[in-house]
Amino acid sequence: MQTPLIDGQDPPIAGAHAPPCGRCSRCRGCSRTWPLPEPHLGVCPACDLEVDIIEAGNRGEAEDRIALEMAIAESAEEALPSAPPLPELISDAELSTVKELLHAEACNGFVCQLRVLRIRLYGKVIHQGHARILLEEFEAAHRAQALQELYERQLLMDSSAVGPGFLDALGEQGGMGLTPQEASVLREQVQATAKQALQFLPEGQDFSSGFDLSALPSAPPAEWALPQPSAPPVPSAGETRAVIVLHHDGGVATVVGDASRMDVLTVLSAACQHLKVPAFDPSRHYALLVWPGRRVIQELSSPIAAQGVPAWARVLWLERPRSSTADGERPADPRTAGLRFGQVLSTFFALAQGGEAKISKGELRNFFWNLNLEDGAFAGLWDRMDTRGRGFLDIDDLLHLVGRAHMQYPTVPIDALLYEAAKIIMDKSKWELPSPAAVGHFDLPIAETPHGIGVRGACGRHFCSYFFALILQVAMPILVVLLFLQERSDGAQWMGISAGVVYIIYLIHSFCCTRFSSAVGNRISGLDYICGILENPKSEDPHFRWRIQCYHYETRTRTEHYTDSEGRSRTRTVTERHRVNTWHSSYSGVIPSIDRTARFIPDTTALVTEIDTSLDLDFSQSNYLQCYRHWCLANRRDLHADESRSEDLPSRRAPFLAEWTKGARPCWLRQSAYVLASFCLCSMCFRLAAQSRSGAQKFTYRKVCFRIDYTPPLWCHHDAKAVVGGLAVGLAIGAAMGHGAWIS
Repeated sequence: MQTPLIDGQDPPIAGAHAPPCGRCSRCRGCSRTWPLPEPHLGVCPACDLEVDIIEAGNRGEAEDRIALEMAIAESAEEALPSAPPLPELISDAELSTVKELLHAEACNGFVCQLRVLRIRLYGKVIHQGHARILLEEFEAAHRAQALQELYERQLLMDSSAVGPGFLDALGEQGGMGLTPQEASVLREQVQATAKQALQFLPEGQDFSSGFDLSALPSAPPAEWALPQPSAPPVPSAGETRAVIVLHHDGGVATVVGDASRMDVLTVLSAACQHLKVPAFDPSRHYALLVWPGRRVIQELSSPIAAQGVPAWARVLWLERPRSSTADGERPADPRTAGLRFGQVLSTFFALAQGGEAKISKGELRNFFWNLNLEDGAFAGLWDRMDTRGRGFLDIDDLLHLVGRAHMQYPTVPIDALLYEAAKIIMDKSKWELPSPAAVGHFDLPIAETPHGIGVRGACGRHFCSYFFALILQVAMPILVVLLFLQERSDGAQWMGISAGVVYIIYLIHSFCCTRFSSAVGNRISGLDYICGILENPKSEDPHFRWRIQCYHYETRTRTEHYTDSEGRSRTRTVTERHRVNTWHSSYSGVIPSIDRTARFIPDTTALVTEIDTSLDLDFSQSNYLQCYRHWCLANRRDLHADESRSEDLPSRRAPFLAEWTKGARPCWLRQSAYVLASFCLCSMCFRLAAQSRSGAQKFTYRKVCFRIDYTPPLWCHHDAKAVVGGLAVGLAIGAAMGHGAWIS
């Protein structure tokens, strides 16, 4: 039946119920009419103007509310942008309203309930607790499809501030009200897409309300005007759409135009003028659609409507891979992340939309799109993350930022750690709090630029060594100056000898008495490789080695001829004491043990860290020390003896320099430069400059030792055997003489 008209106006909007009775609304602008239950809800879906109320009787409130929702849905569904605006967490009142509307639409079928979800949740985000409440209004057979709709439309938020994560909720008993099979299928889909449709927001994130184009990361171009999102579709062939372009250098431009006539090259050309960057060259650049979905745009001359580019799509303007790059511009191989950081590696490839082994500014800004960063805020974030200033990020940069936090909290998604790190970097005031627990999963000042322990920290750790080296460095030039001043005096010879002795002591101290001399020539790069090197000795048993050198002193005399002051030849007897080594022995083996070493957590405050390792053995349950003393006594064959023992792990590294990101070590921090500085009496200055710019970390291996397999030497009871043998011979001789022998 044809819908009756009111006051001779146009037919009501498609989908609106005919008003045989009840209170109706008339728009002041376009004079359209439709049923409306409440005066304060009267807004025309065509022109957004207020309406007048026409009293015509009574009508059921629930039926009128459904009619209003259907009318607004039919008029605004096609005009809504494909991408949601800035996320706003749904309130309890709004959640109750959506729940009531879903309950009212249950009699009309699942499709009508989905329409309510799409309209009422536009511009909102909900967490898994809200989703569980809304799913109760759906039939059991449609809950899985409804939950998948929420996930694919990026309406679900995953944050530790609202309870367990979405994946954890799917894995629980009941799985968000789904059957085990449905929950398993959806869980596999979420894992396969690396949570790209989940909004990972850090704790304490302030949700902005409303949608304002000027709040986008870059100001919109002044040449185009954005139509109202709620405007009805124009019946002409052209449709106005907005496309967001992210340049590889981090710039963002919003281009609005006719989708039926505007092609991709036009969009990129407009973005080029706005961002003031070189023009798009298909031989050097390519366009990648990153939302919704992910695909390379091949037909650059075709209209965006024909290629299926929706409104508010995000397009990455990327550079094509170069055939050859210099060593300084070559990113680290992502495979160096290893199994220990497999989740970080997966997130790295999710960020690197171009498929290369590096992340550009545009790709990083696309990842942090939900944070709605301004240009200045993103520039500060990039400067902190690009610690080497190469213009791109590789796997080493990602590991240096979140590797420590991931080792401490392996169950926290890497996406959440990155969002939390970005929030901390942009809000440095959190580090002014007295408790480091206030910064979530990061216990180091990641908001600050990586730095070493400083001059004060280096002097506090190595003051005695610096002071001794400084005394020798100052004494050496003074002695040389005095040598030249007293060149013809009797003390000149002793000055030269003293200067030589001081220089030799200085060199011995520089090369043999400092751990830095070993570390500067032993550099290891890569976080995963360093962790593996330090974790390997934990599975090994300590090896030991005993040494003994027996000796005595002999006094020897010799006749010496000399000439006295008068020129006469004389002789004298000289008595000298000489050391004579007589016996040497060594013994080695393995000590059975159990490892009690804590897990190695890297200190990534600096880009380069000097790591020193040590070994702590617990012999309370072992016979090791008793066996060592027995072995020393058994091999003591002279009046004096030098005894020594050593325990170590076969793969334990001597002090070394850990380079967390490859290429972060300064060019002058090399062993050859340290040797040259030491010979030039500048070793203390070199060490102070290097150690103040580097971090310092100590790692101790702890082992509980048990009984060793020890066999005494064959000669250890030789003297006792000789006494017993002599006594037996004496007894035999006495018995042979017939007198007998007794011992009392």
